[in-house]
Amino acid sequence: MPIDGSGAFRTHCLESHQSNDDPLVYPNQPNATHSHVFFGNPSVDAFTKSKSLRRATKTTCDGNTLNRSAYWVPALYGANGQRIPYIEPLFYYKTGYHLPASSIQTPPENLRMIAGQAMPTALQSTQAVKFRCASWTSKQAWFDDGDPLDHIAHFPACKIGDLVEMRIVFPQCWDGKNLDSDDHQSHMAYPSEARPPITGKGACPASHPIAIPEISYNFAIYVTDETGPSTAWRLSSDMNPKLPAGHSAHAEWMNGWDNDIMRAIVENCLKPAFECSVGLLGDGTRLVSVIEE
Repeated sequence: MPIDGSGAFRTHCLESHQSNDDPLVYPNQPNATHSHVFFGNPSVDAFTKSKSLRRATKTTCDGNTLNRSAYWVPALYGANGQRIPYIEPLFYYKTGYHLPASSIQTPPENLRMIAGQAMPTALQSTQAVKFRCASWTSKQAWFDDGDPLDHIAHFPACKIGDLVEMRIVFPQCWDGKNLDSDDHQSHMAYPSEARPPITGKGACPASHPIAIPEISYNFAIYVTDETGPSTAWRLSSDMNPKLPAGHSAHAEWMNGWDNDIMRAIVENCLKPAFECSVGLLGDGTRLVSVIEE
């Protein structure tokens, strides 16, 4: 059990395909938006709905069809314009640090949502979009050694050989009624924040009272001679020349988990504030790793 009072489960989903589709923002409109990289469910396209998502016969996630969820983010390009692949990203399902672990509930089937903004007019809050160099040493208090609080909201200047850590965090407070909303965000909310190092002192707003796992997409990308300087990278959605690269970081998620598996994750790992690491279900079983297949 973590000493910080939080619980966590992590899973791998590898890149499955790249396209200019977005079934949430531009449903039924192929090639209507910037380039996205998709993870997990290879069937996702502009016409994907929750029902069709669950018909996939194979995925690139740990556990294969036990997780038919769709995960996607804007494509990442290096200084010379070449796409930088997202290598072995981790997708976290955590209690987070702000809500009591015991309050977390299993997310509803077919829930869909977006974290971050594709067209911001100013830098986003690090509540949703987080970047840092792995080599940074934070002097701030934080909740645990693995989650320093020195993130910024755009690509940092990291040296050759360093890692850029990129994280996009979804809101974890659900209104209890709607599986989606017009902007794909209003049915969800972020909790009020606890103050480090004490966890679990925040709360969901009355308008969004149901706490679900804090979902985040976590990428670690090496800065190399081939990628060029990290400040010269860009996301496919970076369209505002007045803002630094990475300003439009966002992520989208459609729930395609086997509900019994997700319930086990919540009951065995999150509610008891247990560290289940990667793929472990907290009951002696483990999802078959897509990395090892």
